[in-house]
Amino acid sequence: SRSKASDAEPTAPAGRMGLFDAFRLASRPADLRGDLAAFPSIATGTKAVWLPAAIVVIGGALIMVESLRTNTIVALIASISVSPQPTMIPAFLAGMLTRRASWLAGGVAGLISAAVFDLVYIVVPPAEVGPIDASVFLTMLVLGPLFGASVGAFAGFYRRFLAYSS
Repeated sequence: SRSKASDAEPTAPAGRMGLFDAFRLASRPADLRGDLAAFPSIATGTKAVWLPAAIVVIGGALIMVESLRTNTIVALIASISVSPQPTMIPAFLAGMLTRRASWLAGGVAGLISAAVFDLVYIVVPPAEVGPIDASVFLTMLVLGPLFGASVGAFAGFYRRFLAYSS
């Protein structure tokens, strides 16, 4: 079993570190079993899952209100959280907010984003698109978590890289 010390933020060795050393130290394989075991405490004890989920749900709820659809801020929130392609911002935020299991936090953010997209487009289909085939909804439910996990994993790497290179 892994200790709590392995969950700590990486610290750079004394002195200046080169760019390639920071890149090498920031790269590490995922600990699938440890990440899955730690995920319940990550989901309940940090902002890594609930903050991106709240942004997505709020964006979806706002875009469903007819009088708010033309608001620029609402359109921006909806475009970064609920769109017909897998969204990047919630998954990246999820990956940046956790010290471990960033791929899993990003995958959950991608799944929530895909589910909210499906709900929004079932309730309020866009007039310019017309009827959407059911395969689009299923594709989003598959691609959303996969894309989110990839973006979350990159965000975790990027957070470690920034910690080493600063």
